[in-house]
Amino acid sequence: MSLSFLVSNLLSPAPPSLGKGLKHNPLLLLLLFPGLYFPITSHYYYTYINKWIPGTALLTTLKKSAIGQVTYGPLYTAVFFFSMLVPSVSSPTFLSSLVPALQALPSKMLSDFFPVWRSGVFYWVSVDLISFSFIPTRFITAFVQVASFFWTVYLAIAAR
Repeated sequence: MSLSFLVSNLLSPAPPSLGKGLKHNPLLLLLLFPGLYFPITSHYYYTYINKWIPGTALLTTLKKSAIGQVTYGPLYTAVFFFSMLVPSVSSPTFLSSLVPALQALPSKMLSDFFPVWRSGVFYWVSVDLISFSFIPTRFITAFVQVASFFWTVYLAIAAR
């Protein structure tokens, strides 16, 4: 999954603010934050949701998808936006860039969260319908990570 974040960041348009003042590698940060966060959390999330709400019927699948849209999806989006803010802060050290990124996160969430979330509802409900209905449980995380590559390209564009 980390590779998907790296490639999607390379494919998205470069932000005008990155440049001379940047003292750390933004691609490394993309690998560390959501690149490590998503594969681990998605594995546990999809394993838990399939045990908690078993079945592949349409109503069951829609219930699983709705839970994801109001719990896991917003948390993932917040972590992704935060990881995109850290490399855009001109700072000589990694730790000192975290505070400005945390300060910028609320305004970023207010301005970009709901448009991204609305788009995600349509995209992720479709992905969930396919994954929960047709993909064996042990392969759902891998399927969702492939789908998340395309979503990450969209997020990288929306986050800039």
